[in-house]
Amino acid sequence: MKSLNKKDLLEYKKQLVNLRKELSSQTKKDLKDGMESVRDDLKDIDDFAQNENDIDIWAIGNNQKHEVLIKIENALTKIENKTYGFCELCNQKINDARLKTIPYTELCINCKEKEEQSKDESATLYPPLEDLKENNDEEEPSEETLE
Repeated sequence: MKSLNKKDLLEYKKQLVNLRKELSSQTKKDLKDGMESVRDDLKDIDDFAQNENDIDIWAIGNNQKHEVLIKIENALTKIENKTYGFCELCNQKINDARLKTIPYTELCINCKEKEEQSKDESATLYPPLEDLKENNDEEEPSEETLE
């Protein structure tokens, strides 16, 4: 497997470092804004439920940013180890256009499509609990049925 040339690796490294800085500062700003919002909202108990929902939404977004930051760190390590640009599943070189678009990608487009297809199939096999409850006509168990 032939790795990328030094010039390309340097460009990807710069792109990854800039993206890491941007995501880190955005996450810190979001955290600061979120803490201020919580403090303000707790003054009015009626806003507490809305604030709790906002926190859940913020946590989901923050978790996604954290996952990207981990992938960025992994990509930077791969650059140092000269293994950057190869798919983690099939070990084939990842297309340059894909790397330019998503420099922290771990998979080539073929393996990513297979992964997504697999996720779609498992979602069909295992629907969310909410969907099951809505479509379930059975009565909820009561204390009488448990005896």
